[in-house]
Amino acid sequence: MQSLSNPSKFGRNGSDTYHITAQGELNGDVNLNGNGITNADALAIQKYLLTIISNLPE
Repeated sequence: MQSLSNPSKFGRNGSDTYHITAQGELNGDVNLNGNGITNADALAIQKYLLTIISNLPE
């Protein structure tokens, strides 16, 4: 979510060492795969980590 809220630092061309990569964007797009990273992807990852859902992409 940092890549969305602070793209100059964490976006694909961000200044931070740990900015998101193209592969990271693909890996993070787990809700309605193909629509880009959204808040719904963060929620899906949280659900996965809490074992509310068993598979990603959701």
